[in-house]
Amino acid sequence: MGVLSKGRVQLTPVRFKSSHSLDAIADAAAAASYPEPAEAGGKGWGSTRDEADYVGNQVPARLKVAHPSVLEPTNYLPRRLRLRYYWHTLEPKALRFESGRDDWRVSHTLSAADVILFEAEEGESSATGLISIRDTKILKSHVFGPLADLIRNSSGIGSIETDSLPEALNPDFFKWLLHRTQATPDLGGGLGVSSMTSLDTSGDSGGTKFTEETALERIELAAAVAIGRREFGPAKVAVSQTGIGNYLLLDLFRDGGFAIKKDSMYDSPPDLPDEDAGFWLAEHIWSVVLPALRAAYASDTKWAADGAKNFESQAIDIICQILIKLGRTTLMAPQAPSKS
Repeated sequence: MGVLSKGRVQLTPVRFKSSHSLDAIADAAAAASYPEPAEAGGKGWGSTRDEADYVGNQVPARLKVAHPSVLEPTNYLPRRLRLRYYWHTLEPKALRFESGRDDWRVSHTLSAADVILFEAEEGESSATGLISIRDTKILKSHVFGPLADLIRNSSGIGSIETDSLPEALNPDFFKWLLHRTQATPDLGGGLGVSSMTSLDTSGDSGGTKFTEETALERIELAAAVAIGRREFGPAKVAVSQTGIGNYLLLDLFRDGGFAIKKDSMYDSPPDLPDEDAGFWLAEHIWSVVLPALRAAYASDTKWAADGAKNFESQAIDIICQILIKLGRTTLMAPQAPSKS
């Protein structure tokens, strides 16, 4: 399910340019709303306040969609627009039955994606947005196009960017993050990274996924660090940030996107409705936690100067120690008596 009020909180970032305000984009979305009653091939915009239980199930005969919401800034968040895009997905199995062939609604499910668009910072020519789907194929087939049309239709000019964003995380970032989880997890400014439970590496010889334990004492991981030609990421990490949460379980992806488990320990308002938890997490991780992580990496001059090389040397030392220990164990192992 691709909506934040239910299911997983997983986001793909975009950047957009528009000469009009978030309010104008909201009005344009309302003018291109999902049809009521439902129509074959129907698609269109609605609100994140719409009934979410219909999503992922048979297309309802009627779905009354509300006007998208513009939320005012808070201590941590800029002004932002929340909206939802709907479309129909064919379920081929339903066509085996007569009812599915006679009634198009029986053979289609209602699909949706939540979109959050943030107001541009002062002096910036573009702003960021989040889409509640990680599947690139679905995004390209159903969401990117309508979102680009919405941005253009609301302002006459406009565009969205989906690749090579400034918020993307390079492979060295993930290598640095692995180092910090084992060396100095306190990143300053109330930010910390306590553990890494999964890390992908890739190279000419293929990829490896390390799970559960990502300490250099694992000789395969130490080798990946020591080689120096391996690329790192994505990764699963536990992050803390003052005012946001002291145990945020994040999946970080190279494109700058992320996922977060709802059983993380976070500091949302006590009266926050359950259906708003996903939005609260998405907006605060994107606007507070990830910028702080990127800034901590960018400002780590020691890592840039010699920290990465020292980390590789440390990995080589660990490999040597492991091999020496293995050699000693082999020498000390009892030998089978030779046959005469």
